[in-house]
Amino acid sequence: MILQSIVRAPDFDHALIPAIMDIFLSAIRDDDSFMYLNAIKGLSSLVDGIGAEVMNSISQAYVEDLDRNINIKADELDRRLRLGEALQQSIRRAGTALSGYSELFDSI
Repeated sequence: MILQSIVRAPDFDHALIPAIMDIFLSAIRDDDSFMYLNAIKGLSSLVDGIGAEVMNSISQAYVEDLDRNINIKADELDRRLRLGEALQQSIRRAGTALSGYSELFDSI
């Protein structure tokens, strides 16, 4: 995906992170499996390339309003499952380096 290659470029402008995150977070809600699967892959690639800042954003999006959603709607459940998949991919790839994100998980 083009956004993934932009992030991996050596001269990547970190000011673009919020815009790229918004694109992926919007695409994760898409009904088209091609779109949301690429968004999941893109989010986990951002974690690989950027690190804690992106992991924090994904984690916050995953847990937002979780305590108030007793009767969760199908589209919200899908969004959370897809965000969870992005987190799982990132965690799996991080392996033992995940301990570097420990402060992040303390704040959630």
